[in-house]
Amino acid sequence: MIILKKGLAILLLSIGFFSTAYSASISLVPGQQTVGIGEAFSVDVVGSGFLNLAGGEFDLIYNDSIFEINSITIDPYWDFFPDGGAKNGQNQWSFVAFDTFANLPAAGDFVIATIDLVSVSEGISRLDFSNSFFSDGAIELLPDLTGTEITVSAIPLPATAWLLLSGLGLLGYSANRKSR
Repeated sequence: MIILKKGLAILLLSIGFFSTAYSASISLVPGQQTVGIGEAFSVDVVGSGFLNLAGGEFDLIYNDSIFEINSITIDPYWDFFPDGGAKNGQNQWSFVAFDTFANLPAAGDFVIATIDLVSVSEGISRLDFSNSFFSDGAIELLPDLTGTEITVSAIPLPATAWLLLSGLGLLGYSANRKSR
């Protein structure tokens, strides 16, 4: 009876240890950013907390009236048929794939890919993962997936406005002076 209780306690402790010790995630970094209309910018796809990640595939969803994805470049570490995917209909970029062959599965924190984007119009849109599959080479992994929020704003040029106002002021002053 005592051996059974000790065995059960060890089993419960090991289940608790392994379920909390291995918390992997794939995130879009930076988590939030603000850009101006027409501005090119990038977002990294970052893995963290992995014991072994051999490869995977994911899709992205976003509002393409706010920003567009120009390309996705897979980090060179992922050497087995890296594929940056392609636009697949409105608001979706599909089939981004990465895998290792010559390299060992990735562990810890690492960059998977870089997404190059350009803002199109003012607004706010999320860039999120859609369908996804990640593997350690033998089994499917279920990491936490975290998207990002991108705000596109019309950025005024205050220096230009002040220059215009001072020019108009000088014009008004000289016109007033001539009329005297």
